[in-house]
Amino acid sequence: MEGEDDGRLGERFDSMRVAVVGAGPTGLTAAILLRSAGVDVAIYEQRDGTCPLPQAHVVNTRTGEILREMGMFDAVAGLAADRDRLRFVTWSETLSGTRYGRLPYLGDAGQYAERRAASPAYMLNIGQNLFEQALHDRFRDIGGTIAFGHRVAGVSDDPHGARLVLQRTDGVRFDADFDYVLACDGASSGIRRALGIAMEGPASLARMASAYFRADLTDCLADDPGPVHFIVNADVRGVIIGFDVAETWALMCPMPPDATTGDFSPAVMRELIHRAIGDAAIPVELVGTGSWNMSAQVAADFRKGRFFLVGDAAHRFPPTGGLGLNTGVQDAHNLAWKLAFVARGAPSSLLDSYAEERRPVAHRNCQHSLTNSLRMGDVDATIGLSLGDPVDPAVVTRPPSPMIGWRAAPAFPDTARARETTQAAIDDQRPHFDSLSMEIGFFYNEAPTDVRSETLAGLAELAVGARLPHVWIDEPRRVSIHDLVARDRMTLMIIGEGQPAWRAVAEHEPVCLHVLDAPAAAPFADFSGAILVRPDGHVAWLASGAPGPHAAMQLAAAVRGWVGNMAG
Repeated sequence: MEGEDDGRLGERFDSMRVAVVGAGPTGLTAAILLRSAGVDVAIYEQRDGTCPLPQAHVVNTRTGEILREMGMFDAVAGLAADRDRLRFVTWSETLSGTRYGRLPYLGDAGQYAERRAASPAYMLNIGQNLFEQALHDRFRDIGGTIAFGHRVAGVSDDPHGARLVLQRTDGVRFDADFDYVLACDGASSGIRRALGIAMEGPASLARMASAYFRADLTDCLADDPGPVHFIVNADVRGVIIGFDVAETWALMCPMPPDATTGDFSPAVMRELIHRAIGDAAIPVELVGTGSWNMSAQVAADFRKGRFFLVGDAAHRFPPTGGLGLNTGVQDAHNLAWKLAFVARGAPSSLLDSYAEERRPVAHRNCQHSLTNSLRMGDVDATIGLSLGDPVDPAVVTRPPSPMIGWRAAPAFPDTARARETTQAAIDDQRPHFDSLSMEIGFFYNEAPTDVRSETLAGLAELAVGARLPHVWIDEPRRVSIHDLVARDRMTLMIIGEGQPAWRAVAEHEPVCLHVLDAPAAAPFADFSGAILVRPDGHVAWLASGAPGPHAAMQLAAAVRGWVGNMAG
């Protein structure tokens, strides 16, 4: 079952106007959440339509939970690759040739069971174009419209509002004023540059050529179906990404420093695809080609005045880990409820917590992605060829190089030892592909109040700032405890003993109240007391046992620290 969003809009709060610049997954998520909360939102997109190419492909567990909240998870899951195709990550000389090793994509049976127990949602493999279209359709269904073909030509900010200078494709310019602007305009964010916010970290780790194509690779993959396949041979180094893991794929390969996108023309990329597959007889339909820059950067600040950087405008990661798109969606989720609260009278200082909370998460995710990328070199060392070595586009003018398999490995001619050494290095890549703690384990240490709540020894998962752990409950129907979290106010969950006393304490607080028997599953089985939960599902405050003499004052301070005098 999904969350409780039934598609109806919240009460309108027309005193606040918010602009979202950029209609990618981050911007569309922000716009849907804001409009659903009753905030007047306008969204502008420089392109003339939604994303035509698959690009990103991982929707992780936490993003899946956000989609459940939006009532969209089942629909998006229906567009994603079949789960029985998401079995392995492979390293090969060519896709149809020597297989150096493989790694279970979602872990072994025990790791998969752990994932399913930890969340009501699960990781999806879906092309960004399909994901983006689903978000666009949802925004349209709730009455939103996107102004495509609108470029931001200038920005200004003062204490009373934010102004955008917008230019249409016909050259006409006009000004538009808003209370707040969300810059979701991507890695090359023009708004970020206009605001003078610097990026910190390496600007270019590599430049990558990309080609999106359709092909039936079933025979090549045989018993190794999966969404990620690393290719290392004398002609091609790179990765083949599967989107539907049936016929829609991409090849990404590193470019020489002095190469241009034109050097990797469609004809060149088609030949490189065939050399990566290892079978020139397989029909390949080229869909699109291009290039992109891999970096590991986080913005020096996520806010300047009434402008917020969200998603790739605020951070740029290597793709190793699939955290880029997901971090952006989660940025939007963090900010949208705070804007909605401010629209209803919460103190504007609440918005300061966006950068305070999300910037450390972005740094964490950036470092994890970079570590994953560097760790890949351990596999290269055992094979004897480097995945990061640039591909010479002129190689396509020469006959294909002989495939030498294990003869390149340092341990050759002891092939058995080479296989063992390589597989051990591949096994060490597990954090790259199965890191549930990165997906749902981030937490926010700081809260906009001086009240510091207690934490429970031995129950680290249930802690202030952490995501509320998932558990299934039957009251009166089977739902995730996440489904009880209100989106328009704070939620107080009273669990176990002391329920009447806690009810009395909470009587005059503007919270959504749930009184629950202690769920049998950890970490709730050993807990009784009160848990205050934010609209984004993170724990704001908690207290164990029966309420003490100061419980009412402590709860009031915790609630008011977030909502102030917000209308109920």
